[in-house]
Amino acid sequence: IAKGSDTNHFNYFSKNGSCTAILEALNANAQNPVTLFKKQQYTDGERGILLDALSLKGVNFSPEKITRDVVFIVPGIMGSTIERNGDHQWVNMRKLNDGGISKNLNISADKVEASGVIEKYYNDLAEQLLGQYDVITMQFDWRKSLKDAAKILKQKIEDILKKHNVKVHIIAHSMGGLLVRQVMMDFPDT
Repeated sequence: IAKGSDTNHFNYFSKNGSCTAILEALNANAQNPVTLFKKQQYTDGERGILLDALSLKGVNFSPEKITRDVVFIVPGIMGSTIERNGDHQWVNMRKLNDGGISKNLNISADKVEASGVIEKYYNDLAEQLLGQYDVITMQFDWRKSLKDAAKILKQKIEDILKKHNVKVHIIAHSMGGLLVRQVMMDFPDT
């Protein structure tokens, strides 16, 4: 069976007996059992390791004090982590695998809020910007209307501009760009 660093999606079936092993599995029966494949069974703990590895944690940037020009980072759809009752839900693969979307992230569920931006995708950018700017992440609940998130972003921008003599810059990705557009449409004076 194909294994190793030179095995990939495009050459798997042409490598080292993979086709032979598949044919053997397709033709296996009680008299001719499979010998080339080993059935893998996962216990909860073993499977959990994989689910944990696929989970993505959030990060939140918000300076205690504004001393420099500000950059807001506004993530795209599904780029904000979401929690319910303070318990991390998105992206927690254990919870999602256990029906977490329908149980805990149903659109009518209460006490659900954005808690950060996905660290894997936004942390390096934020850390780089921290060399010159005060960085604020604008996490938002991407399941809901952008109008509500636009009110929050507008208020954050206005609070900074009223209290500090700084410029405000916005870096927005995907749905985050639509959120910024919503602010511009709903609050053109901001």
